Amino acid sequence: SYLCVCCNQPVEESLVHLFLHGSFAQGCWSTIGLNIGQSDPFTTLEHLRIQLNVPFFMEVIILMCRSI
Repeated sequence: SYLCVCCNQPVEESLVHLFLHGSFAQGCWSTIGLNIGQSDPFTTLEHLRIQLNVPFFMEVIILMCRSI
């Protein structure tokens, strides 16, 4: 089955869903104070960059994805 086992929704488990848009991922991002919308991944990364407002924002994103 390709359905997501983390969020109990009938949604295909893709990388974008797993790391950004799934309810489990959204909860993880919110624990560090970041809001993730439902837009495309590139727009989401831009929003994360703006929210973090640090020169090493990509390192934060990579570490968070690894934690998820």
